Amino acid sequence: EGHLSLLQAGIFGLVGGVLVAMVMTGRARRRATLGLIAGVAGAALALLLSGLGWFKAPGIGLVNTGPWAVPAGLLGMALIGGAGCWALAFLLNGPRHRAARRAVIVVAGLGVAAYYPLQFVFVGANLGRIVLCVAALGLTGAVVGYLLGGDDRVTVARSGALAGLLVALLAVADRIMRAWPSYMADPRVRGRAIATTGAVTPNLKGSIWLHGLDIATHLFLPTMVLVMIGFAAYTRFERAAMLEVLNSDYVRTARAKGLDERVVVLRHAFRSALIPLATLVPYDIAGMIGGAVIVENVFAWESVGTFFKRSLESGDVNGVMSVVLLSALTVVLCNIVVDLLYAWLDPRIKVAT
Repeated sequence: EGHLSLLQAGIFGLVGGVLVAMVMTGRARRRATLGLIAGVAGAALALLLSGLGWFKAPGIGLVNTGPWAVPAGLLGMALIGGAGCWALAFLLNGPRHRAARRAVIVVAGLGVAAYYPLQFVFVGANLGRIVLCVAALGLTGAVVGYLLGGDDRVTVARSGALAGLLVALLAVADRIMRAWPSYMADPRVRGRAIATTGAVTPNLKGSIWLHGLDIATHLFLPTMVLVMIGFAAYTRFERAAMLEVLNSDYVRTARAKGLDERVVVLRHAFRSALIPLATLVPYDIAGMIGGAVIVENVFAWESVGTFFKRSLESGDVNGVMSVVLLSALTVVLCNIVVDLLYAWLDPRIKVAT
């Protein structure tokens, strides 16, 4: 119904606080204190959003209906976009890179300035117009980063481009969320917040934002199932790779040069530690093309796995061979992508032509 009770908000805060306490490092007392603060703040935020009706009409702002919708959206874009861009610069370039911070702050300001005009651009928009707007903000961010980058123009331009894409995607996500009341009011949806079967709602009519929201609600559960299958293995592989890389000579050299610890971890160690994942993930993606039969059956998705199963049951050799050929082509393409990723992640590896 779009309203949280005190018990539900407490459960939300408890889960969030436990997760924060598990993620944080340090002594048990410090972790418990941070978890308690995060839990209380999460419960209070949930109650505030519920009182303002945010769950009935979500968006990037606290209030998304009435005359205060646009000012609240501007404030939300400024707060969330600014914090996200600053965190991006902090993670990619470290806390001492002033040029990167200046660039992403300017890009965040441009995103806030573009928020109101984008509301008119998004009216009656199609996929091409949306992609063009996102690409334009990303390119603008790259130009701003290049102009403000000083001696490190390429790195700052990359951070500016990512910041531009971030604020553009925030604006797109806000517009999709604003379609939530219309989506829930449609009789074909029948009040289901998260769809459990099918790829789309049959005979659903509306804008591209309504259909995008419909696709997202149908993708949520199958995507979560497929992601959780390999998530534990990926984390263990990455942990083992990071432990090995952090003890290598070039990481000790980077620390001896006085680089910030976050720069050492993210730019030097984490990049090399991604090589095992770069080997595993593309092949898992290729395997999911024809290997997600159980997930497709459970969630009533008509995709390659279901087609392969039906071809086997009916003895359709052409159908079976087409799926096998598609899987083989995907594996070949994944091999090429993995080789290119190796060369990008590890400077010691060169791709010769």
